[in-house]
Amino acid sequence: MYELDAEAATWLNEKAPSEWTKSHFSSGAKCDVLLNNMCESFNNMILDARDKPIITLLEKLRYLLMARFQANRDKAERWNLGNICPQIKSLLHKNESAATACIPRKPNMWNYEILGSSTADNWVVDLQNRKCSYRNWTITGISCKHAISAIWAKHDDVIDYVDDCYKVDTYRKIYEKSYLSYQWVTIAG
Repeated sequence: MYELDAEAATWLNEKAPSEWTKSHFSSGAKCDVLLNNMCESFNNMILDARDKPIITLLEKLRYLLMARFQANRDKAERWNLGNICPQIKSLLHKNESAATACIPRKPNMWNYEILGSSTADNWVVDLQNRKCSYRNWTITGISCKHAISAIWAKHDDVIDYVDDCYKVDTYRKIYEKSYLSYQWVTIAG
């Protein structure tokens, strides 16, 4: 990296590895996002309210969030695709297609060595603890191709190994109530 851009390498060295490399990401968040697109999207959404007085700004934020929550409730009510959210189901199908190239070896009931197309493409999967040495499954909670290969070898259902945060019931529970209606807002003064 120093050869490509010494300034960038120096900048990265000043940061904790957990801030810029997936190998040090926490497995608790179930998210592998490195970008700040969500913040940029939110800032864009509130653009016309940012220069308003604080009460007007807060009311605009309350309304935007209330509308967003309702849109998410409506969307989730239309889902009839089983128990996994549609976007995650689509990603699982992609990972399942890739898993067909993997060869699982089973040293014991829960652990597998997954052989890929090259010697550098060998990974360890622990189904009981839902971990893969590739770390994508560990970080996101969505079964990677290696995990899927092991799950198939165990004759289990892939959906049973997806983190609960991606289940339709969880999504619906998150948005089922909105505490943003006007009667909950108390303005001091």
